[in-house]
Amino acid sequence: MKKIRLATIAKGVQEFIAEDALGASLLLKTEGYTPTGFSMVPMHVAEIRGMPIFKELCGPMYDGDGWVRYEDAETNRVLSM
Repeated sequence: MKKIRLATIAKGVQEFIAEDALGASLLLKTEGYTPTGFSMVPMHVAEIRGMPIFKELCGPMYDGDGWVRYEDAETNRVLSM
């Protein structure tokens, strides 16, 4: 199971559960985001390796306790200040 948090200015933080990385890709695609590939960086923690990458979102990022986080650009900018 993949636990996903999506943080956007418009909707706040939403939580989703997907069966696997492909399911996560399809789930966030239904939310209007465009998948562009999968994170294959071997140095990343296991929770984000193989997770989808989206054109409109920053991430995947490790969010503690098995959660994977994605943020829209504005949320990322605000939280990174």
